[in-house]
Amino acid sequence: MYTKELKLAADIGQYVIPIAAGSYAIYQEDYKEAVFFSIFAACHKVGPPFLKKMFPKKRPDGRDGSFPSTHTAGAFLGVGLLAGKYGLSSLTGAAFVAACLVGVSRYITKDHWPVDILAGACIGLANGFLAGTQLLTRSSE
Repeated sequence: MYTKELKLAADIGQYVIPIAAGSYAIYQEDYKEAVFFSIFAACHKVGPPFLKKMFPKKRPDGRDGSFPSTHTAGAFLGVGLLAGKYGLSSLTGAAFVAACLVGVSRYITKDHWPVDILAGACIGLANGFLAGTQLLTRSSE
């Protein structure tokens, strides 16, 4: 039920949340960070798909490439960037809820197992947070 719509929402969410992080950086007049967010988000699309090759696992519907969830990783990347650079705020909270919905939609549509979604969330959140706290802080000094 609503499988097509949920898949579309996850497809959009994996990009919109990191874009929102970059847009917020522009709003804050942190133009260097906005460019970095964009570059980092583009580079991030390489890592999780590489892990799919390293850890071949069938999806609940029988297709290949289940681990980790790249949609969830992309969504949580935006959350990590926001939290790492700007701390916990209502925007970070809203991004977190949206990213969780991306992950839940991947389970409901039988595209991923829960462990795939959790791994994707951890990868995206950790990468974004580390980039936001370490790389961006150092580049601002």
